[in-house]
Amino acid sequence: MGKKLLFLLGLMFFSFNQNVIAQEQTVTGTVTDSENGMPLPGVTVLEKGTSNGTSTDFDGNYSLEVADDATLVFSMVGFMTQEVPVNGQTTINLELSPDTEALDEVVVTSLGLTREKKSLGYAVTELDSEEVNTVKDYNVANSLVGKVAGLVVNQASGVGSGSRITIRGNNTLTGNNQALIVVDGIPIDASGNESGGSIFNSTVTGGGITDINPADIESVSVLKGPNAAALYGSRAASGVILITTKKGTRGAGLGISVNSNVSIEETMFLPDYQNQYGQGVNGAVYADLENFGSSSWGPLLDGSQQLYYTGEERAYTAQPNNVEDFFENGIRSINTISMDQGGENHSVRFSYTNNQTTSVIPNSELHSHNFNLRGVIDLSDKLTLDSKATYFTQELENRVNVGTEGVLAYVYTMPRNVAIDDLKRYKPSLWPNPEMFPDEYGAISYAGQNKSIVTHTGC
Repeated sequence: MGKKLLFLLGLMFFSFNQNVIAQEQTVTGTVTDSENGMPLPGVTVLEKGTSNGTSTDFDGNYSLEVADDATLVFSMVGFMTQEVPVNGQTTINLELSPDTEALDEVVVTSLGLTREKKSLGYAVTELDSEEVNTVKDYNVANSLVGKVAGLVVNQASGVGSGSRITIRGNNTLTGNNQALIVVDGIPIDASGNESGGSIFNSTVTGGGITDINPADIESVSVLKGPNAAALYGSRAASGVILITTKKGTRGAGLGISVNSNVSIEETMFLPDYQNQYGQGVNGAVYADLENFGSSSWGPLLDGSQQLYYTGEERAYTAQPNNVEDFFENGIRSINTISMDQGGENHSVRFSYTNNQTTSVIPNSELHSHNFNLRGVIDLSDKLTLDSKATYFTQELENRVNVGTEGVLAYVYTMPRNVAIDDLKRYKPSLWPNPEMFPDEYGAISYAGQNKSIVTHTGC
């Protein structure tokens, strides 16, 4: 009985295996270009729904073992993907058609002209409006960070500051290797990005690209190399940032769009501080206010009562979060309303953007209003009038300075036993002339020789 059962099972397995083998077959063929009939090497031939596949050789030939009811998928970069059912065929020859949408991509180049990307002799990267405006910034340059290969954006500290835009590999003896900014075919001034003052007190005032409303941008093209900037002369030897602004949509009637973007930023990381030694010098606390300084070379912070910079005695203890507590959360709120209307041969677009940005540094904030009106009309089949008017106003409070005289130079070197809340209001009794500063100014640190000196936010 057992031998008969084993025989029947073996017979069933043999029949099933023969059935599976009978359902598999080898398909061969040649893949060619539909336009010129040339064989296409490197075409991927895949059995749909599986990982079973191969690719064509140098002569465009392939061979693949598949099920007789399978579907073959032929794909190659630059060509339309095609699917062909096998239906028992052993030879399948195929012609692939070029993907015209991928090969004929057009980009905006010099003077607002459009060219096929494949016909250009230089590198071009184009960003559309969504890539720039997903997370809005008052400075368009900051929105390009990490989105264009080889583009380096150096952001200055604080709101209202400009940004240096350079393309990797561009050097110059003059020191200005920034890319030229061109808006709708017109170069704009970016001299603010070269401002800075002295090496001790530097301020990058912005200007140029920082004055452009991100909500009005349709696309940004980055042209790399001197060949890309031939029409703009020597100013564009370090590359060009081409910005194309939006126009109204023709034949679409009246359209109204409202956009609101809110983001919150905070300090990412801060220096690591020691919290063992407090305010003092040579291992001792300051003995009197006349020689009080801001260095943390005093004795161990043991909690004893010691002279504080205010003239009173305080517990000599560490304030481990005094630098961190100086910073605030920055809030960026950008709201835009736009209206456009178009007909058969004309279009009009109006937009208003309100920007309210506060910094992580207290009392530093930016308020701006941007009005933009653009109209396009076809005067004839060969003549088009395109006009645009922009009104921009900006109010910036307490622009942040960088360098040894900037506020952060005092914050980062704050003595470890000084509480940040104690520095928000100065003590008039410590000053030879208390009327020098209004009472609402907050002190950041006390330092000096033979007298107390206070550095204020807002000064």
